[in-house]
Amino acid sequence: MGLVAYDRLWTGVSLALGLAAILYVGWREAWMASTPVRTGFHLLLVVLLCQALLVVAPIEYLHYPQYALVAGLLAQSGLPLEVAWIAATVAGSVDELYQRLTMTRGTPDYFDWNDVVLNATGAALGLLLMRAGRQPRWTLTFSRRATLSVVGVAAVAALVAAPPVLRPYLTETPRHTWFRIVSPLEAVVLLGLEDPGALILAGGGDDGFGAGEPAGRLE
Repeated sequence: MGLVAYDRLWTGVSLALGLAAILYVGWREAWMASTPVRTGFHLLLVVLLCQALLVVAPIEYLHYPQYALVAGLLAQSGLPLEVAWIAATVAGSVDELYQRLTMTRGTPDYFDWNDVVLNATGAALGLLLMRAGRQPRWTLTFSRRATLSVVGVAAVAALVAAPPVLRPYLTETPRHTWFRIVSPLEAVVLLGLEDPGALILAGGGDDGFGAGEPAGRLE
């Protein structure tokens, strides 16, 4: 099997697994247009954006199940869901920093924000799968105002510290594929979109979610 055929095979397998995950959420929610289902489609759009711009090779799909498992275990340990997502995302960031400092061969010569975003995406997917069909409904750990404030401050700091490079926007790999090297600002925006609270709100539902209520946990 050639390299191109190998890439196509695992891309197809990964897309099939993603579709199966969405179908699982729909089945758990009795095929109703509930908040988890709408949230799942919102997250699917984020995954497709990552696929179009961030993924260089099929091996990077491993970020999704790895951090889905990490976030799921943290949630099962009793952490509120948003806190579990933050902890998994921080763990992924520390892992990328470790690779940057110690693995000088076969890794980028820069801090890989692309992989941080993929790790966070996997964590959000894992929590969504655990959330589907569960009662009672989740509650938000942090208010919308607090979340937006943190994302806003982080975005401004990232813009000042490392303005994004827009030309060239895409980078060509030795395999003649193209991808975006995400800047800190772009990473902050993407992470803000993937925060479980933001995903829940994007789902458009009002399933008992609300700031100031007890933090959502899995029962």
